[in-house]
Amino acid sequence: MRGLDLLPVSLVAKYPRAVMRFFHLMGFADTHPAEEYSYGALRAITTPYAQLRVAASAISKANVPTLCVSAQDDPFLTDAIWTDMCVTLRANVVRYPNGAHNIPKSKATQVARDIDTWICDNALAARPAERSSADVDCHRHERIQSMRHDDVAISLKT
Repeated sequence: MRGLDLLPVSLVAKYPRAVMRFFHLMGFADTHPAEEYSYGALRAITTPYAQLRVAASAISKANVPTLCVSAQDDPFLTDAIWTDMCVTLRANVVRYPNGAHNIPKSKATQVARDIDTWICDNALAARPAERSSADVDCHRHERIQSMRHDDVAISLKT
């Protein structure tokens, strides 16, 4: 969202409809109240992206397993930001073609299944020789993977 950080915060808060029109010109949907665009602009302006990049790099260097989940029709998350974040984190990626900005709500069942699969895949990869009764549930991840939804792009690294 480069460029939004140049807007004075006071202008964004004072003129939400102008901010909304700006977002519409950028191609964002016009189905949200003006205030939501102001909140989004304020977050874009005040988010310390350089610090987030440093934190993401540290997570990646520490080899912390990471899962990125989003929808392609998310009106607020651009492909460039999404791709950059996933690459920086070296994350496993689940990308739904639809579900908008709140996929934990709009795709709850699918997200839960994908998180379960990701947890099991990481648990088995971390200690494949140490199978115990606690790991039994993770064997069902093979069934879940075979029941994959046709509309989901998934990249699971193990």
